[in-house]
Amino acid sequence: MKTISIPLTDQQYSYLSRVGEENRRKLQDVIYLMLETGGQCCCYDTLDCAVKKLEEEFSEEDKAQIKLNKKIEDENSDLCFNEKQKLGYKGISKHFTEDEFREIFKSIGNLIIDPSPVQS
Repeated sequence: MKTISIPLTDQQYSYLSRVGEENRRKLQDVIYLMLETGGQCCCYDTLDCAVKKLEEEFSEEDKAQIKLNKKIEDENSDLCFNEKQKLGYKGISKHFTEDEFREIFKSIGNLIIDPSPVQS
């Protein structure tokens, strides 16, 4: 038996591990499914890749918006959604979006060309 080993960044590994947890599968199972069906296709047909983001995965802009949203909610709980939007409320996804998980898969593929992110 042979083993395949692929280096990943900490962020890539964390994301794929959480895809496994979200789908009640081991990381190894996730990798097998991705090899079988292709990473991006897999996230539509076989696995749910919209896993919850960790705190450090939100951009500074998103963190600021989340803080503003909370303030608007706390001070204006009686207003409808449209009125809250007029005050600056914007929805921020707490899960990876399709574009974000596509970017992660792209970054994994980019390691073929530039392995420097995983080299010490």
